[in-house]
Amino acid sequence: MSICAISIAIGLGAGVPTAAGASVVDSYCNPTGDYCTGVIKQDRRIKLKISTFSFRGSYGLCVRTPNRRTRCHHFRLHRHRGDIYEDGVDFAKHFPHRQTGRYTVTWHKFGNRLGKPLHFPYG
Repeated sequence: MSICAISIAIGLGAGVPTAAGASVVDSYCNPTGDYCTGVIKQDRRIKLKISTFSFRGSYGLCVRTPNRRTRCHHFRLHRHRGDIYEDGVDFAKHFPHRQTGRYTVTWHKFGNRLGKPLHFPYG
């Protein structure tokens, strides 16, 4: 398992370990281990996380609601440890979430989607 995969799996984000009750809802690591993305449930909140050693700077994060409306924002990766860069976004603070149902999240860099879409239930 790559360092990125381990980081997502144990729920590290922005350099802060998660609480004991954190769980991975959905995750993806690209085959080369260059980056991993994950949906983490931590303290009853959804965190959308990315960890990488392959790129720096900003990235796009898009969430599709159960009624298929999509909203995207840009965020910045932060150095975590050595050459590992990470970010963790609080879903409720940055995206519409009034509907109960299945949400889909995608990460974007260099004009392309990173990995596969991840899913999580909300409500």
